[in-house]
Amino acid sequence: MEPPDVDVAIVGAGPCGLAVAARLVRDCRAAGLDERLLLARTRVLDPAGTWLAGWRGALAVQRVRTLRSPTFAHPHPSRAVDDALRAFARARGRESELMQLPAAGAGWAAPGARLFADFCDAALDEFALRPLVRAARVARVRREGEGAVLELDDGRELRARFVVLALGAAAAEPVVPGWARTLAPAARAHVVHCLLDTSDAADEE
Repeated sequence: MEPPDVDVAIVGAGPCGLAVAARLVRDCRAAGLDERLLLARTRVLDPAGTWLAGWRGALAVQRVRTLRSPTFAHPHPSRAVDDALRAFARARGRESELMQLPAAGAGWAAPGARLFADFCDAALDEFALRPLVRAARVARVRREGEGAVLELDDGRELRARFVVLALGAAAAEPVVPGWARTLAPAARAHVVHCLLDTSDAADEE
């Protein structure tokens, strides 16, 4: 078996992929480790070749001005609930871009789309994540030894110790791994991002 090309491969450069990558860097810093080694061994694969392109495009097409999710649903790996996005808005005098959600509970608010996008951009810089993205479309993932091989649609392969599918919503019917089909619907919802043809690995635990 060939050695892995990277330690972590994140498929998808949207908010979910950003959340995973930022959390890895945060935990690396908290442990006193050299984050440069982590970043050098991490790749984010996305057809657009840049962070948040699909997400921004979807919001633009739908003319979304305010997100539906409350401010605590953000990709920044802050430890306290609902602090980072509010603090970002407050520090920049942009609290007017937080729309109150009284039906959800006192003090809850949803961020404006532009505020959220700027917040994500700041997180990319804070955790030095911009260079991680590579323009690539993953066609298939298969297990190999203790890691996985990502087959790209141009014929290339990338070997990784760990793979994170952070694909978000898509029009394609999701391919749910066999082990996940036995879960309760609420739990199964967390694996519906497995949108690839993973016939070699989908039914493995």
